[in-house]
Amino acid sequence: MAGHRPTPRLPECHGCGSSLRRRKARALRDAVQSPHMAAPGRVIALLDHWRPERYPTTRLYERHFLGLVHIVTGDLFPACLNVTDEHGGIACRLHYRDSYPGEGHLYSVGKVMLSLAASGSPKKKRSKGPGWLRTLARRASGKLETASGVLLMHMDFFVDPARLRRRRADFVWRLGPGLPGEAWQKSAPPRAVPARPGVATFAGHSRVPPRLLVSDLAALRAGRDELFWRERCFREDGRSGAGERAAAPWFGFDSWRRGMRASHQLHNATALLGRYRQSAPSLDGAWAAVGAGTVCAGWSDLYYVPMRLAAAFGDLMHLYFWQRVFHEVAVPSILHILSGGSREEEVLDGCFGCCCCDLEPAIDPALVLGKQECAHRVDLRDARARSFMRAALLRG
Repeated sequence: MAGHRPTPRLPECHGCGSSLRRRKARALRDAVQSPHMAAPGRVIALLDHWRPERYPTTRLYERHFLGLVHIVTGDLFPACLNVTDEHGGIACRLHYRDSYPGEGHLYSVGKVMLSLAASGSPKKKRSKGPGWLRTLARRASGKLETASGVLLMHMDFFVDPARLRRRRADFVWRLGPGLPGEAWQKSAPPRAVPARPGVATFAGHSRVPPRLLVSDLAALRAGRDELFWRERCFREDGRSGAGERAAAPWFGFDSWRRGMRASHQLHNATALLGRYRQSAPSLDGAWAAVGAGTVCAGWSDLYYVPMRLAAAFGDLMHLYFWQRVFHEVAVPSILHILSGGSREEEVLDGCFGCCCCDLEPAIDPALVLGKQECAHRVDLRDARARSFMRAALLRG
């Protein structure tokens, strides 16, 4: 047939004994997929909240993604650098820490995004790049220039890479509702979803809700509208006061005012960011029309940014960082801007759990995780959860 393009023959790796060859075969299979749909073999995954006891399980994501970068706090950074396997060391990026809650995420991930965006440039000399980037390039199953995007997730998130293929690679991805709503904040959750006695996750904020200990999956699904805050973005015109009250405590730490200020500074963001780094920021006035006067809040333990937007994402992360905006406010606001006002986005609203959800120990994690595209939080201290994740990630 005229114009027919045959599918490339994929190399057989059964019994070849080389995990790298198997990963390259999977990457080639992903390369022949529709360019608009996500191919895990072309996605770089950033795993935040690195823990050494989690790594033996989460390292299996490397079989499916183009490469892994681990975001590591200073106390665990030496341990990460000392991890080696048959391919040498792993890519460890130091997590910037500051006294302001959540802001280190903005700075650290912003720097990673800018480095990954620059790594695709033919003028970039990777031999002079940061150590984690050189390690990523060495371990990757393909060239970093072929990456379609970057997926950030907490290390205790479970993601089924095969199910990501239904998602658009050229859109941003965000999670659905997963922050405690007003009913959760002010009263006890439904009886079937009892709250664990509260622990102050963010020091100094009196309205932080307790974690949910989920004992009834059906009740959690049925009660999502009541438990989770569903409104996401608010504008100053007429709704700012109501929006700020409804979103508490996620607009805590003065993030409502700071987020609004950052949104107004999009008009001159290039000049502002130019003070803090030598390379010219990627932003221009186009983003201001979407973001000015708008602030968002949302569950941000997982999100995806197409590579074509990685530089702009990094610049915006730094803009919100310098304004000291809490990350559960900054990241949703940035994704809203980059998606053209949430028009070009994929919402992973079928993801099990929430920011603060734990499974009741009597529930077998496999009964939950096996039906999900993604889930949070997965307790990798539980041998049943580790066994399921290992089996799931070793398939395919």
